[in-house]
Amino acid sequence: MLLTTGWRSAPSTANILFEIFSKNLNVWLALKNYPTIINVKLPRLALPCENYASLSEMERISISKNRDHIIPASNFFASRNVNIIFGDDIFITGSTADKLQLECIQNGAKSFKSLYLAILNPLDAFIDPSLEEYLNKKFITEDLNDDVANLLNYKYFTPVLRTLRLIFDRKNFIQLPSFLPKVKNTVWLSIYISSLNNDFHLEENCKPSIELVKKYLILTKTLDEEGMPLIINQ
Repeated sequence: MLLTTGWRSAPSTANILFEIFSKNLNVWLALKNYPTIINVKLPRLALPCENYASLSEMERISISKNRDHIIPASNFFASRNVNIIFGDDIFITGSTADKLQLECIQNGAKSFKSLYLAILNPLDAFIDPSLEEYLNKKFITEDLNDDVANLLNYKYFTPVLRTLRLIFDRKNFIQLPSFLPKVKNTVWLSIYISSLNNDFHLEENCKPSIELVKKYLILTKTLDEEGMPLIINQ
């Protein structure tokens, strides 16, 4: 079984990357007559902390008590032959993997292994966990600029939480009206649907920008007057 970080309706980059990875790895495994990997979604009832990437290890542990993944219980491991692979994009403090490993083994997992795309020096990560936030903003900053427009218009673009936070953050509200025409309507529809699926419309910080996008999509005949899509978005 493959587990990645928990999510509600909008995936993280890690969720997407490991889904692609597992599907391609399964082809190789099948051709070699090995067991294939089942990608299991860990649900999350509450959205992750907005500034999680800048938190210390102790702060991450505290936050996870209220906003963490829902981990499969013992009936999930009833066959006693379930091997878990946990996939994440980057290793910072390892607190997420540690908690998952403990609970999975306690519930009956046969084994647990973690897999990362990148691993920070543990000492550096311990001293400054906000290094993750620095890496996150290395190429895509906090501004709605042409780099962001190009990203959104990319053929295979999928809304992720970090993108939604960037677009709907109140500090970018002033930039948003001039930014809207730079992105395809079908993309804005996808972003709008994803934001409502993740309850961003209930967050005071995001409400004004979501309303602005909604009005724009109504004007461009992408939504009806009530805010419902006029075209099927896939």
